[in-house]
Amino acid sequence: MLYELVGIIRPGNLAEVKEIALTCGQIVLRQGGVIRGLANLGVFSLPSPVTKHQMKHRDGHYFVMRYDASAAAHANVRSTMRLDPA
Repeated sequence: MLYELVGIIRPGNLAEVKEIALTCGQIVLRQGGVIRGLANLGVFSLPSPVTKHQMKHRDGHYFVMRYDASAAAHANVRSTMRLDPA
């Protein structure tokens, strides 16, 4: 099944964005999926401010990954994206 993941990461550290996109891509590939596209959209304002760890975030670094994978692989990608690396 074709999935489209829109990831929003804290801005300011491009290496962190690359690492998270790489981790998600590796999960898909390890479980027999195929990555159809990966795009770095850059930094944009969030629709509404998000408070995490007593800090208010107004911007986010967006990336989009399109991939074909099983439902189990998609569930693993989603659970990995929910982890907060802070």
